[in-house]
Amino acid sequence: MDELNLLWIGQRGAGKRVQIHKALEHVAQTRGVSFAIRKGLWSTETNKQAQRESELTAAQEDETETPQGGDGIPYELSQVHLGFDIARMSMQDKNYINSLLGRLGYGSEVIVGKKKQSVKRIIVFYHAHLLSHDSVLQLQMALEQYEGSLVIWCSSELSFPYELVDWFVEIPIQGRDYTTQKLLSTYGQMVDWGSYFDTMISEWSKKPMTLERVKEVRDWVYFCLQRNLRWQEVIQYILESLLQSKIEANKLEAAVNCLSNQASSGGGKTLGSYRIPIAWERLGLQLAIALAS
Repeated sequence: MDELNLLWIGQRGAGKRVQIHKALEHVAQTRGVSFAIRKGLWSTETNKQAQRESELTAAQEDETETPQGGDGIPYELSQVHLGFDIARMSMQDKNYINSLLGRLGYGSEVIVGKKKQSVKRIIVFYHAHLLSHDSVLQLQMALEQYEGSLVIWCSSELSFPYELVDWFVEIPIQGRDYTTQKLLSTYGQMVDWGSYFDTMISEWSKKPMTLERVKEVRDWVYFCLQRNLRWQEVIQYILESLLQSKIEANKLEAAVNCLSNQASSGGGKTLGSYRIPIAWERLGLQLAIALAS
């Protein structure tokens, strides 16, 4: 199992991360090591420091991988894996992944078993559908260069682009959104994105399209962007809300056609930073026109 590149694919909150952790625990048992997940902070400086100290023992290297402060992103660390959440990389994933791939050969191996066999840590990427196209190309190159010694596991809500799809074995995960239900039960009344877009679709379908609504659309765009909602995610949320709504058939058809015409909405696709506000405003205006009474 730890020789295959695996992709757990399913809707958000269905338990993909839990399944990955169970698989990692099984790998640890097979290798005869304990499985305990620690948290660290990864930055490009972490990588440089690790390379400078590559002559240290394995135990000392593990300590250098967990700096106490500075800029970076949280990541998981165990004796069998390194885990990173693409959603936490704030659209800088290509820089972090370049740093991570440069780390290969500098302590990414672990020694297991009585024969002290060297095996590779499994690199795990959560929310891999948010990878930029540059990151996709970096991973494709790494898989070709380190074939047989590099193992990557991912979770994703969307299918991988063609550059990566042949490298992975897909494991479908079905089920409802357990994560949102858990948050609602823990924190009480809160508005999740699904409920927000359900309400938005209902309200927009009752309003006529006037020039004054342009400001409403622009406010909506920056409301979403300031909360770090990604382009692929907003397309999926709107589509799900449309399909569950009770709006007229002609409005539904026009709105779905609007979504189908949006560029770079699949996994591993990238909108250039200069295009992001333009694409969002275009989507908002076209959707408002399609739904207008």
